[in-house]
Amino acid sequence: MIDIEKSDFGILCICALRYCYGRDTYMPGLVRGIVKSHFKDLEGRDLRTISRDIIDMDFWRDSIHWGEFREEVRVYMEGKHE
Repeated sequence: MIDIEKSDFGILCICALRYCYGRDTYMPGLVRGIVKSHFKDLEGRDLRTISRDIIDMDFWRDSIHWGEFREEVRVYMEGKHE
């Protein structure tokens, strides 16, 4: 187990997702899966940033996967009443 500050973990997730935007490799799916499995470990501001980033990236609209991932973030946040 690696001990990392919660805020630092959120930053790493945001950076990893930003790296993946627009890439057509196995990496976006892998990173989305890892981040999704750790939604509970992310702060509300991290989830809002992730959601906003997906909207801000024009090319995500070409990928159903990013739209689905954004919806999963939204549903999770609603469940937490963020």
